[in-house]
Amino acid sequence: MRERTQVEAVLRRMTRSTPSTRAARSRATPHSGFGRRRAWALVVVHLAMAAHYAHWRLAGRSLAPLELNEAVYAAVEGVVTAGFLLLVVITLSSAVVGRFFCSWGCHLLALQDLSAWILERMRIKPRPLRSRVLAAVPVLLMLYMFVWPLLFRAARGLDVTLHFRGAGSAWSSFLTDDFTRNLPGWPVALATFAVCGFTAVYLLGSRAFCSYVCPYGAVFALADKVAPGRITSIGDCSKCGACTAVCQSHIRVHQELARFGTVVDSACLRDLDCVAACPDGNVRFAFTKPPLLRRLRGVASLRSHWDLSWGEEALVLSVTALSFLGLRGLFGVFPLLLAVTSAVLLAFATLSSLRVLIGRRVRVHVWTLHDGARTTGAGHAWLAANAAGLMLVLHSCAVRGLELNAERHLSRAELLAATSPAQSAEHARSARAQFERLARYALDPPVALDTQLARAAQLADGPATVAPSLPSDAALRELESTRALAESGRLEEALQRARTLAARHPDWGPAHYQLGVLAATRGELELALQAFESAVIALPDDADAHNNLGFLLMKTGRSTDAQLHLERAVALAPGLAAARFNLGAWLAEHGRSSDARAHLEAARALDAHYREAVDVLLATLP
Repeated sequence: MRERTQVEAVLRRMTRSTPSTRAARSRATPHSGFGRRRAWALVVVHLAMAAHYAHWRLAGRSLAPLELNEAVYAAVEGVVTAGFLLLVVITLSSAVVGRFFCSWGCHLLALQDLSAWILERMRIKPRPLRSRVLAAVPVLLMLYMFVWPLLFRAARGLDVTLHFRGAGSAWSSFLTDDFTRNLPGWPVALATFAVCGFTAVYLLGSRAFCSYVCPYGAVFALADKVAPGRITSIGDCSKCGACTAVCQSHIRVHQELARFGTVVDSACLRDLDCVAACPDGNVRFAFTKPPLLRRLRGVASLRSHWDLSWGEEALVLSVTALSFLGLRGLFGVFPLLLAVTSAVLLAFATLSSLRVLIGRRVRVHVWTLHDGARTTGAGHAWLAANAAGLMLVLHSCAVRGLELNAERHLSRAELLAATSPAQSAEHARSARAQFERLARYALDPPVALDTQLARAAQLADGPATVAPSLPSDAALRELESTRALAESGRLEEALQRARTLAARHPDWGPAHYQLGVLAATRGELELALQAFESAVIALPDDADAHNNLGFLLMKTGRSTDAQLHLERAVALAPGLAAARFNLGAWLAEHGRSSDARAHLEAARALDAHYREAVDVLLATLP
């Protein structure tokens, strides 16, 4: 109790207006000192990104985007990408000088700090939500993205060694002909910036994305524990608390400096605002013994200021997990980090709604949701919006479960079709019934749903039940128009037209093939997989469709299915260099060196475009 009283007294002193704290705050503004230098550093980062994109537009081929999300392919496919090398460099630097990159080189942190600055100008100071379970989300995401794929590959007996893939428009390579291959369209990018930036900062505090979502930050935080470069204290501390007052990562800087002589919290991003804020000049960046080599006692007492009870933590965890399952990939527009951030925000909204319902006083900035006596109009609006969000998540989870179950039955029906027609028909009837329910209840039915229904009906009742429709002249003109849009660079519009065309003609293979190509180009792998699966059903003798489907299956971990389609593509078109190369890459990955060498050398002989990539793969073979 005495410790808590002392903490509260210090915090009160921090907010008291004194000459020293006023001077400290003025020096720590983004327009002076380190803040101004950091702003210029982030401007240079964004200019470098623009220059990189311009180089690709002019040259047609460039280094793959220096995006940390590209590092995932090192774990999933074993491919060394530029993003993976960037992650390695940042991690090594974090193990020496700490997390400088996060505050001086990350565009998402720049967005969060800009959002906080705008809110400050609106006289809104975001209050952080201090949660135990949300702080664990970045670690869980890190394990999901980088550790789980390695364990999965090892369990399947797949090669887990790293290798380079030269160039091309594949999803992972060191050089690329398609710079935007894994980048979302501008609507998704804007939504990501709005949610991960402004909304998250407004509701959960400055740098909420760093604290509760970022998996890369979790990697850097681990490296930070061995970093000798830290924020340290020299001389006598006046305990004014100015350093803590300006820390946007919400670390109790003055307490850690007083107890340990250095900041030991791995959430420290080295923005140096605390250095600029110290009125006595006693806070410095220097090299000292890292936390991992110290005997730290009393750290828990500095971090026990949680805002949630354990019951509320359980609620937040449950809503976050459920929301992530429902939102991930919803409507084809929710990428991983946007889905996680949205799930965390919905969990916060649900927590606030619960507090309103039990009659606690709840305020969200200028909005009073419950005044202690009654629920306000803003509170009723909050409850309604939160209920709508939860209903959307629950509906999406139910639909996804229905879809997975239907696809499982359909896959089983296809496997048993040749050996056990009766069991195949039983599974097909179950699949058809669930696909029909999916068509009735899904807000955004899968593009391949009509084709899946037709396939289920074919296996259940025989081919006579399926009456494929031939495309009209108008449909052919629409397909040509879609291709023309894609060739002119209007990919988003072309993709939307291809979606409509494929839905209107579920049995027309070329429409699904074109949809698969465009979806793959835009990086929407699940949509591309569904489209190519529909294409090979409608065009069973099309080598290109089998090759593209096999390639995507290989990249998403469905190794056995990938082999079947790649071998089918080579059998149909032995002179198709792409199929030869992809099958060779699959064989190399599975240790079949002699067979892999034959197909790779054939691909190189058929098409000189594959020469560099083939040489890289051949160099990895024993």
